[in-house]
Amino acid sequence: YVCKPAKAIIEVPTEKGHFHFIAAPNDRYFRAESGNLKLLIRGLSSIYDYVIIDSAAGLGKAFDDAAAVSDRALVITTVDPITIRDAEKVGDNLSCPARLVINKFHPSFLKGEFKTIDDIIDKTKIQLIGVIPVDGMVVSSICSGESLPRNSIARLQISDLARRIDGERIPLNTRRLK
Repeated sequence: YVCKPAKAIIEVPTEKGHFHFIAAPNDRYFRAESGNLKLLIRGLSSIYDYVIIDSAAGLGKAFDDAAAVSDRALVITTVDPITIRDAEKVGDNLSCPARLVINKFHPSFLKGEFKTIDDIIDKTKIQLIGVIPVDGMVVSSICSGESLPRNSIARLQISDLARRIDGERIPLNTRRLK
Protein backbone atom coordinates (compact mmCIF):
# COMPACT_ATOMS: atom_id res chain seq x y z
CA TYR A 1 0.00 0.00 0.00
CA VAL A 2 1.36 3.42 -0.98
CA CYS A 3 0.07 6.77 0.22
CA LYS A 4 0.95 10.34 -0.58
CA PRO A 5 3.45 11.96 1.81
CA ALA A 6 0.88 14.55 2.90
CA LYS A 7 -1.27 11.73 4.31
CA ALA A 8 1.69 10.08 6.04
CA ILE A 9 2.96 13.22 7.80
CA ILE A 10 1.93 13.33 11.44
CA GLU A 11 2.14 16.41 13.64
CA VAL A 12 3.57 15.81 17.10
CA PRO A 13 0.73 16.96 19.39
CA THR A 14 3.02 18.37 22.10
CA GLU A 15 4.94 20.48 19.56
CA LYS A 16 2.09 21.88 17.43
CA GLY A 17 3.34 23.42 14.20
CA HIS A 18 6.97 22.76 15.06
CA PHE A 19 7.60 19.06 14.59
CA HIS A 20 6.21 16.50 12.17
CA PHE A 21 7.24 12.99 11.31
CA ILE A 22 6.51 10.14 8.95
CA ALA A 23 6.27 6.86 10.81
CA ALA A 24 8.41 3.98 9.63
CA PRO A 25 6.63 1.39 7.47
CA ASN A 26 5.08 -1.42 9.46
CA ASP A 27 6.38 -3.98 6.94
CA ARG A 28 9.80 -5.01 8.21
CA TYR A 29 10.83 -6.09 4.71
CA PHE A 30 9.95 -2.74 3.12
CA ARG A 31 12.86 -0.95 1.47
CA ALA A 32 12.33 2.41 -0.18
CA GLU A 33 13.77 2.62 -3.66
CA SER A 34 16.64 5.10 -3.70
CA GLY A 35 15.07 7.19 -6.49
CA ASN A 36 11.76 7.46 -4.63
CA LEU A 37 13.53 8.40 -1.41
CA LYS A 38 15.42 11.15 -3.23
CA LEU A 39 12.16 12.52 -4.65
CA LEU A 40 10.49 12.40 -1.23
CA ILE A 41 13.37 14.20 0.50
CA ARG A 42 13.60 16.82 -2.25
CA GLY A 43 9.86 17.50 -1.93
CA LEU A 44 9.93 17.64 1.88
CA SER A 45 12.99 19.92 1.79
CA SER A 46 10.94 22.51 -0.07
CA ILE A 47 8.44 22.57 2.83
CA TYR A 48 10.53 22.00 5.96
CA ASP A 49 13.68 23.69 7.27
CA TYR A 50 15.17 20.32 8.18
CA VAL A 51 14.40 16.76 7.12
CA ILE A 52 15.95 14.27 9.51
CA ILE A 53 16.30 10.64 8.47
CA ASP A 54 16.73 8.22 11.35
CA SER A 55 18.76 5.41 9.84
CA ALA A 56 19.34 2.02 11.40
CA ALA A 57 22.53 1.68 13.40
CA GLY A 58 25.56 0.54 11.46
CA LEU A 59 26.14 0.16 7.77
CA GLY A 60 23.92 -1.48 5.18
CA LYS A 61 21.30 -0.65 2.56
CA ALA A 62 19.25 1.60 4.87
CA PHE A 63 22.38 3.59 5.75
CA ASP A 64 23.47 3.78 2.10
CA ASP A 65 20.03 5.07 1.02
CA ALA A 66 19.90 7.67 3.80
CA ALA A 67 23.49 8.79 3.15
CA ALA A 68 22.82 9.13 -0.58
CA VAL A 69 20.15 11.79 0.00
CA SER A 70 21.83 13.63 2.88
CA ASP A 71 23.70 16.91 2.70
CA ARG A 72 24.73 16.74 6.38
CA ALA A 73 24.74 14.02 9.02
CA LEU A 74 24.49 13.69 12.78
CA VAL A 75 26.26 10.57 13.97
CA ILE A 76 24.84 9.51 17.32
CA THR A 77 26.86 7.36 19.72
CA THR A 78 26.92 6.50 23.38
CA VAL A 79 30.09 6.00 25.44
CA ASP A 80 29.91 2.24 24.84
CA PRO A 81 33.04 1.11 22.93
CA ILE A 82 30.99 -0.87 20.39
CA THR A 83 28.84 2.14 19.44
CA ILE A 84 31.92 4.36 19.30
CA ARG A 85 33.61 2.00 16.82
CA ASP A 86 30.35 1.83 14.85
CA ALA A 87 30.24 5.65 14.75
CA GLU A 88 33.80 5.64 13.42
CA LYS A 89 32.78 3.29 10.57
CA VAL A 90 29.72 5.39 9.79
CA GLY A 91 31.82 8.56 9.69
CA ASP A 92 34.32 6.90 7.38
CA ASN A 93 31.51 5.97 4.96
CA LEU A 94 29.77 9.35 4.77
CA SER A 95 30.38 11.63 1.82
CA CYS A 96 28.73 14.64 3.50
CA PRO A 97 29.85 16.72 6.50
CA ALA A 98 29.10 14.98 9.80
CA ARG A 99 28.87 16.04 13.42
CA LEU A 100 28.99 13.81 16.49
CA VAL A 101 26.36 13.63 19.24
CA ILE A 102 27.17 11.63 22.36
CA ASN A 103 23.88 10.41 23.84
CA LYS A 104 23.03 9.02 27.29
CA PHE A 105 26.24 10.46 28.70
CA HIS A 106 27.45 10.41 32.29
CA PRO A 107 31.08 11.11 33.27
CA SER A 108 31.21 7.85 35.28
CA PHE A 109 30.76 5.93 32.00
CA LEU A 110 34.16 7.11 30.74
CA LYS A 111 36.68 4.35 31.41
CA GLY A 112 38.90 1.85 29.66
CA GLU A 113 39.87 2.92 26.14
CA PHE A 114 37.69 6.04 26.30
CA LYS A 115 38.53 8.06 29.41
CA THR A 116 37.51 11.46 28.03
CA ILE A 117 35.12 12.94 25.49
CA ASP A 118 38.22 13.87 23.48
CA ASP A 119 39.09 10.15 23.24
CA ILE A 120 35.68 9.53 21.64
CA ILE A 121 36.14 12.43 19.22
CA ASP A 122 39.63 11.19 18.30
CA LYS A 123 38.39 7.65 17.65
CA THR A 124 35.42 8.68 15.49
CA LYS A 125 37.27 11.53 13.74
CA ILE A 126 33.98 13.47 13.80
CA GLN A 127 33.59 17.00 15.17
CA LEU A 128 31.47 17.11 18.33
CA ILE A 129 28.24 19.13 18.19
CA GLY A 130 26.48 17.97 21.34
CA VAL A 131 26.41 15.78 24.43
CA ILE A 132 23.06 14.65 25.79
CA PRO A 133 23.25 13.44 29.41
CA VAL A 134 21.43 10.53 30.99
CA ASP A 135 18.22 12.04 32.35
CA GLY A 136 15.51 10.06 34.13
CA MET A 137 12.95 12.57 32.90
CA VAL A 138 13.41 11.22 29.35
CA VAL A 139 11.91 7.84 30.24
CA SER A 140 9.05 9.48 32.14
CA SER A 141 8.36 11.75 29.19
CA ILE A 142 8.33 8.86 26.71
CA CYS A 143 5.98 6.82 28.92
CA SER A 144 3.58 9.72 29.46
CA GLY A 145 3.68 11.03 25.88
CA GLU A 146 4.44 14.51 27.19
CA SER A 147 7.26 16.90 26.28
CA LEU A 148 10.30 16.94 28.48
CA PRO A 149 9.90 19.42 31.34
CA ARG A 150 11.63 22.74 30.77
CA ASN A 151 14.07 22.04 33.62
CA SER A 152 15.16 18.68 32.18
CA ILE A 153 18.93 18.58 31.69
CA ALA A 154 18.50 16.55 28.50
CA ARG A 155 15.99 19.09 27.14
CA LEU A 156 18.41 21.96 27.80
CA GLN A 157 21.23 20.13 26.02
CA ILE A 158 18.93 19.14 23.11
CA SER A 159 17.86 22.78 22.81
CA ASP A 160 21.51 23.84 22.65
CA LEU A 161 22.15 21.12 20.05
CA ALA A 162 19.27 22.38 17.90
CA ARG A 163 20.61 25.93 18.10
CA ARG A 164 24.08 24.71 17.05
CA ILE A 165 22.54 22.84 14.09
CA ASP A 166 20.84 26.12 13.18
CA GLY A 167 24.25 27.85 13.08
CA GLU A 168 24.37 29.55 16.49
CA ARG A 169 27.66 29.44 18.36
CA ILE A 170 26.59 27.87 21.63
CA PRO A 171 29.39 26.64 23.94
CA LEU A 172 29.17 23.12 25.34
CA ASN A 173 27.86 23.47 28.90
CA THR A 174 29.85 20.81 30.74
CA ARG A 175 28.42 21.86 34.11
CA ARG A 176 25.12 20.26 33.03
CA LEU A 177 26.85 16.95 32.29
CA LYS A 178 27.77 16.06 35.88
